[in-house]
Amino acid sequence: MRFIEPTIEAAVTSIWRHKILFLLGIVLATGLAVAAYLATTPTYEASTSILVGRANAVDNEPGSAISTEIMNSQARIAESGEVVRLAISRIGLDAFPAGPEGALSGIGGKLRALLGGGSGGASESADPIPPLDVAALGVGRRMSVATEPNSNVLTIGFKDQNPARAAEMANALAMSFIDRQNELLERPGVVTFFRDQTNRFDEDVEKRAAAVREFAEREKIYSIEEQRSLLLHRKSDLEGALSAARSTLASKEGEKGAMARQLALLQPVARSPFALGFVEALDPKSVEDPAPGTPLTPDDTPPLLMIKIFQDVMASYRITDSEISGLRSLTGQQAREIDSINGELSHLAAKQSEYEKLKRDLQSATYNAETFAKRTVEEQIESDLLGAKLSNVRVIQPATIPLRAASPKGVVYLGFGLAFGLVLGVAFAFGKETYDLNRPGQA
Repeated sequence: MRFIEPTIEAAVTSIWRHKILFLLGIVLATGLAVAAYLATTPTYEASTSILVGRANAVDNEPGSAISTEIMNSQARIAESGEVVRLAISRIGLDAFPAGPEGALSGIGGKLRALLGGGSGGASESADPIPPLDVAALGVGRRMSVATEPNSNVLTIGFKDQNPARAAEMANALAMSFIDRQNELLERPGVVTFFRDQTNRFDEDVEKRAAAVREFAEREKIYSIEEQRSLLLHRKSDLEGALSAARSTLASKEGEKGAMARQLALLQPVARSPFALGFVEALDPKSVEDPAPGTPLTPDDTPPLLMIKIFQDVMASYRITDSEISGLRSLTGQQAREIDSINGELSHLAAKQSEYEKLKRDLQSATYNAETFAKRTVEEQIESDLLGAKLSNVRVIQPATIPLRAASPKGVVYLGFGLAFGLVLGVAFAFGKETYDLNRPGQA
C-alpha cells in the first residue's frame, strides 16, 4: 500500500485533482456550522457600569483611583449570594423557574445516580434546597462582574434569552449591590440598641408612674404640703383652744377655792364641826387655818341671812365644780387630738419620704427614657444622613435592552465552519488520492 508524501506540493496537487471533494468538504462543514448556529438559542447580555468611590470620603475626587485590592473586594461583594438574592427579590422569584438543582445535579451527579441505581441515596436524605437558593445559583452562573483596568468602574453583566429580562436583572444587581454596600458601611445595631433601650425605659416609666399612683391612692396622698398645712392649722387652733380652756380651768379652780375659803370663814360653819367637815371635804386647803371661835350650841341657830348666803355659795360652788369637770374633760380631749395630729404629721413625714423616693425614681426613669429617645432620633437621623452621604457607589450607565445577541456569534461559527471545511476538504482530497494510488489496476 502506497501513501502520499505529506508535502505542500502533494497537498496542492491532491486538492487540484479532487477539487470537487475539497469544495464538498468545505460546503459540508460550513453547512454544519450554519445549522448549529441556527439551532442555538440566542442569548442576550446587558451590563451596568458602576463608579466605586472611597468609603471614607463624602465627595469623591475625580481621578482618585482606588487600589486593585479594594476593587477586587467590591467585585466579590457584587457577585456574592446576598446581592444575587436581593436582586431576585426585586425582580420576583417567578421570573426564574427552579431547575433540577440538587445533590445529584449536573453530569457527575447523574452518573452517580445512574451507578447508584436511581436518584435515591443522598438526595432523598438531604433537605430540599429553597427555591431562592436554586434561582440564585442559576443567576450566579449567568452574571459577570469585571473591573475596568486603571479606573474605579465596575461592570455587572447578565445573560438571558430574554433581552428585556437581561437588562432588568443587570440593573437589579447593580441596585442590590449599592444597597448591600451601604448596609455594610453603616454602624450595625446602633439605632436598634437605642430603640430597645428607649422601649425598656418607657416600660420602666409606666411601672414607676403606676407605683406612684397606687401609693397616692392607698395612702390618700394627693398634696402633702396642703395636708401638712391643714394639720398644722388644725393643731394651732387646738393648741389655742387648749390654752384658753386651761386658763378658764385655772380661773374656775381659783373661784372654787375662793368660795370654799369663804364658806370656811362663816362663823356658823367655823363653829360647827359638821359644816366645817363638809367644807373641808369639798376643799381641804380652805380649812388649813380655821378661824378661832367657840363651838355652836343647840340653841345657837344661824340667822336666815347666813343660811341664804351659805346656800347661794354652795349653789355657785356646785356650778363651778361642774364647769371645772367639763373643762378638764375638754382639755384632755384637746390634748389627745393634738397628740393624734402629731402622730399624723409624723406618719405624713414618713409617707412623704417614701412618696418623694417614688417620685425621684419616676423622674429618673423619665429622664432616662427621654435621653434615650432623643439619642434614638439623633442616631436615626445620623444613620440616614450617613446612608445618603455614603452612596459612594453610583450607577454611571444603567443597562439597556440589548439589540444584538451576545451568543451565538455568526462570524465565529462561520470561521469555525470554514476552518473545519478546509481540514475536511484536504482530508477528502488526500483520501481520494490515496485511494486512487492503491486502486487495483493502477501501476
